[in-house]
Amino acid sequence: MAQGNQTQGIGEMQNLGMNVICVSTEILKVMDNMKSSIEELTSEVRRLRNKDKSPLMTISEVCQALNISKPTYYRLRDKGILTPVKSGKKGVRVPREEVERHIGEDLSQYI
Repeated sequence: MAQGNQTQGIGEMQNLGMNVICVSTEILKVMDNMKSSIEELTSEVRRLRNKDKSPLMTISEVCQALNISKPTYYRLRDKGILTPVKSGKKGVRVPREEVERHIGEDLSQYI
């Protein structure tokens, strides 16, 4: 009897091992799919971020990026903190690099 139970136990362990292998394979497939989805999303986010990144920003874009009002923008411009440039028919723009330099900065010291 003990021998029969032992053989049955080995068979159950082999079945269990096969089930574990099958589950592991399925988990790997799911993880590969998730990785592909994350890579696609990351690529799309990068594309969207760079979509509208012209080197020049409008006054409204500057105000939004720096979380300031238009009157504050004009005060910063008048003090030389932000230097706008003429952009043909588009009017006045501010170089994106200049704006990005001031993001997170406490601009109240200039007002």
